[in-house]
Amino acid sequence: GNTITGYASANGTTWTQIHAASFTSLPSSLYIGLCVTSASNSTLGTATFDNVQITGGSQPPTMPAAPT
Repeated sequence: GNTITGYASANGTTWTQIHAASFTSLPSSLYIGLCVTSASNSTLGTATFDNVQITGGSQPPTMPAAPT
């Protein structure tokens, strides 16, 4: 499709849609990722991602090489 939707949950059970964006055209390959940020430049932000699911597409996702 042409819509990317983001959801957030503090407990992994109750999810809230935080944004949806529609695009007129997307490339045939699209990389997505998870991120975390700190509210302060002097504090390191950390996160644990669990039970991540990617839906849609016609083939299993492939992971790009880790950044160096």
